[in-house]
Amino acid sequence: MSETPSEPPANEAAEERAWELPSWKRIGEFLANVLRLERSIETLKTQNTLLQQDLLRLQRQVDDQAGQLKIISQLMDTTLKERAERSGERAALRLIQTLIELKQDRPTDPS
Repeated sequence: MSETPSEPPANEAAEERAWELPSWKRIGEFLANVLRLERSIETLKTQNTLLQQDLLRLQRQVDDQAGQLKIISQLMDTTLKERAERSGERAALRLIQTLIELKQDRPTDPS
């Protein structure tokens, strides 16, 4: 069972088969897959550009709304502060009026 010199060893025969050129069908499938991948990449690039534009638009809206909220917050703070000051002033005036009335209601001491 020795190999004859005219036949290549089994390993060499397997290597030759491994390096065979692919069929035209396989080459066509490979090229079709490459073209599909290129189209997918272009589609993804387009979608990415659109998403970035949407993101910028949404960021501008968020910034606008944040500015509006800041203005509303400042307005509310000012309003509440002024309201508290007016309430304090009214309370102080009532206190003074009450003290004046109490002093007037007291009988004066003839001593």
